[in-house]
Amino acid sequence: MVRAIQIKKTGGPEVLEFVDKSIGEPKDEEVLIRHTTIGLNRYDLEHRKGTRKIKDLPSVLGVEAVGVVEKLGKKISDGLKVGDRVGYCTAPPGAYCEKRIVHQKYLIKIPNDIPDEVAAAVLFKGMTAHYLVNQSYKIRPGAFVLVHGANGGLGQIICQWAKDKKGIVIGSISSDEKMKIALQSGCTYAINYNDKDFVSKIMEITKNRGVGAVYDPIGYATSKLSFESLGVEVDDVCS
Repeated sequence: MVRAIQIKKTGGPEVLEFVDKSIGEPKDEEVLIRHTTIGLNRYDLEHRKGTRKIKDLPSVLGVEAVGVVEKLGKKISDGLKVGDRVGYCTAPPGAYCEKRIVHQKYLIKIPNDIPDEVAAAVLFKGMTAHYLVNQSYKIRPGAFVLVHGANGGLGQIICQWAKDKKGIVIGSISSDEKMKIALQSGCTYAINYNDKDFVSKIMEITKNRGVGAVYDPIGYATSKLSFESLGVEVDDVCS
């Protein structure tokens, strides 16, 4: 038996409850993981509140975690072995527990120089940032990109990655107090999106070219600004 946190109904934090659960043995392509760190993701909050549908109730929440391999199924093909540090962020909900059985296809090995706490905090956001800067819009050297929520978890990773690709990053934040975080995260410029001259400042920075792409995890408050900030040779609005 292992300790887990589950919900029987959706609602506020009060619906979370500790339970003891039996997990059985890993099947052929499955791995038993002893969790060392569990990430708190926006998906978890939405599942708990009921704003994002969860398949069955009662259910253990959690979509990303880091841990140690304790037992292997008989047909493991990814070179995993007992004692390996692994993480996952796309498996079905169920990470809020001491141990869990996970299919090998969801697992990646965690490098030794990355602490468990860091890995668990960036897995889902890092995967999202990866496809945004490498697939949704391939940032080229000198390309202007606008990142809304540049001070947030996902925003900071996008900004750092875009800077590493030699893009010119304009960070958008909701208050002047957050400007320092955006600039420290790789932004060349940072603008408060509540500024009435927001678009004018974008055009001044880009010499009226506009930006090639906008990364917008906010939506309602920033969508109009996103489209008005885009250049003529636009590639994408990623939201």
